[in-house]
This record gives sequence, C-alpha cells and structure tokens, in this order.
Amino acid sequence: MQLEFPNGSWNFLQVSRNYIRGDCFALYEILVKFFNTLVSKFPINPLGALSIPSIAFKTWRTVQLPLLNKDGLKVFDLARTLDSQLRKAYLGGIVDVYKPLLEGKGYYYDVNSLYPTAMCKPMPVGIPTPVKLSIIEFIEGNFFGFIEATVQAPSTEYIGLLPIKLGGRLICPTGTFSGFFFSEELRFALANGYTLLSIKQAISFQKGENTFLDLIQKLNQIKVEAQENNQPTIRNVAKLLMNSMYGRFGMHTDNIRHTILDQSDLLIALKDFVILDRIDLEAMVLVSYSLSGFVQHFSGTGHLREAIAQ
Repeated sequence: MQLEFPNGSWNFLQVSRNYIRGDCFALYEILVKFFNTLVSKFPINPLGALSIPSIAFKTWRTVQLPLLNKDGLKVFDLARTLDSQLRKAYLGGIVDVYKPLLEGKGYYYDVNSLYPTAMCKPMPVGIPTPVKLSIIEFIEGNFFGFIEATVQAPSTEYIGLLPIKLGGRLICPTGTFSGFFFSEELRFALANGYTLLSIKQAISFQKGENTFLDLIQKLNQIKVEAQENNQPTIRNVAKLLMNSMYGRFGMHTDNIRHTILDQSDLLIALKDFVILDRIDLEAMVLVSYSLSGFVQHFSGTGHLREAIAQ
C-alpha cells in the first residue's frame, strides 16, 4: 500500500479499479485456458454453454450420442411424461456414519469416481414400454427397466441395499416394504439375500451398453495422463466433465415455457403444444405453452426433434 501511494493519499476508487481489473484479467486467462483445453480434446464450441453441466451435456451429445444412434438406439426426454414415476427409482447416495466394532487388523478404503464408474454400466434408453411381468419371469429372464415391487430385506442385513423416500428422507428399510426400483439394483439386492414378494408394474427399456462408456473412459484417461504429467487444469476439466454429466440428466425441468412467435410459427405450435396464454404484440405473439404429455428425443446436433405425442 505504501509503494502504491507513496504520498499517503489513499484512493478507494483507484484501489477498487485496480483490484477489479486484476480479477477480470485473471478470469479471462482462466477461461481462455479452460476453453482451449476443451476444444483441444473434443469437437465442441463451449462458448454457447452457461455452466459445466451444460458443457458436459454438449460434449455427450456431440461425441457419445452419435455412437448410440449408430447402434440404432435413441435417448428420449421423458421429463413431460414418466418423470414423476421413474424419479422414485432415481435417488442420490445415502450419507450415513457407521461406527462398526473392529477387532484386530483393519483397512481403510477410499473409493474414487463412483459416479463415472456407475455411468459405465448399461443404461435404459429408447421408448419406455409397460409390460406384464411375473416374479419368475423377472428372476429367470433378462428384463431391463424399472419395477414397482414389494420386497423383504434379510434379517441379518447390516446395511440396506434398496433405498426409498419416506417422509422426505432417503432410507434403506429393513423388513417388508414397497418401492420403485431399477431392475439391476433389484437383481443385486436379490443376489444378496432380499426376497421379491410381488410386482405391481414394470416398464421396460432397451439396454444402452455404450450410453456413457466410451466417453467416460476417454475422460478418465485424460485425467490420469494429466495427473501423471502435472497438468492440473486438464485434470480438473476431465474430472468436472465426468462428475457433472450424470447430474445433468437428472435435472428437474419446468413444464411451462414462454416464447415470442410470429403467426406462422404459432400455427405450428398449436398443433404440438397446449397454449396456456397469449399476448398479441402487433405482428408477433408472446405465448405461454405446456410441454406436458410429450416425449422428445435428442438429435446429434443437440436440438430436440419433433415431439411424439403420447
């Protein structure tokens, strides 16, 4: 401070201006480095994205989605139809503190990249199809999708394997209880002592073996090589993209949208959407419309194709 104001005349505005200018320069250099790193690794334009999850989603659409389409698989946006049902089986991790008694020698394990690891597994894709499913058909067959069922947990289970929401809390109950479960989680529970008592409904999906796999493996390789080569920026970019991508698919979306259309576009919108309100603006129209009741699938360009009415 004495070097900057040797005559003792301290100026708040000048100090603030210099401070903010330094912040802007630093942020600019960080963003340039970040964007250059992204562009060097993936064929995307990150300038159109507003957040890391948005960039991760854009990377998936550009790099991974074409591979799925090549295999004849499509990924649909079910936010307007089955979201409220399927979200019962889409639950976060449980954070509990256990104090087990340890006698003798023990080990401490730190597990890394749990979300990216889970993303390497097959994922449900395609149009959901309600099916009739018996307990025997589920156990002996290859059903892949979501099931509303009643199960019984083993009395000797120390930590529960099947979560449900109860009273706003996420729990893994003991005893007998019902819930909406992903088929592969249910199979894992059955293999570890759970009993399937009944199936109320089942929604089948296609199995996307490579929904995220190739992209996650590439990002993880970038992360590992960057760590070995002391490149923290590239390592952090790869880590952020891996961890942000999965959460982007679980975001809640608003059913009501607002836009300004001309008269010709309004006529098209009337065919596909429920118009809730309109305000005429001379040649244009301000429209509020609902997306409820429609399924859309993602195209390789990142736009949503024409809605398929349910």
